[in-house]
Amino acid sequence: MSKDDYGFGNARRPTGLDRVKPGGAGLDQQTPVKDIDRAGEAIGFTSRDTSEYEIVPARRSLGPTTAMNMRAPIAMRNRFVEFCRLEGRLSYWEGIERMMDELGIDQSGRRKR
Repeated sequence: MSKDDYGFGNARRPTGLDRVKPGGAGLDQQTPVKDIDRAGEAIGFTSRDTSEYEIVPARRSLGPTTAMNMRAPIAMRNRFVEFCRLEGRLSYWEGIERMMDELGIDQSGRRKR
């Protein structure tokens, strides 16, 4: 085996990191979380506690899915994307479903009469 250390020869020397121990930051194990949060905010940290945010319910279950790819004229594609955006930020499959529902196309692909 080669004795070449690829420039990492100095990385093998002791760094003293093994002497670093947790604690000693001035806060004991009994410090309330709100005090820790206040100390963090004082030095610029932002809380990422999820209780501050609204949890949005997941969309309805899709069931089995498949990929559907197609080439389309740019103008038609842009029209469809804008339709989905204006209708309430629909995903593309939801946009297709909405248009088929409005056209009266049933699950078998036939127009309802």
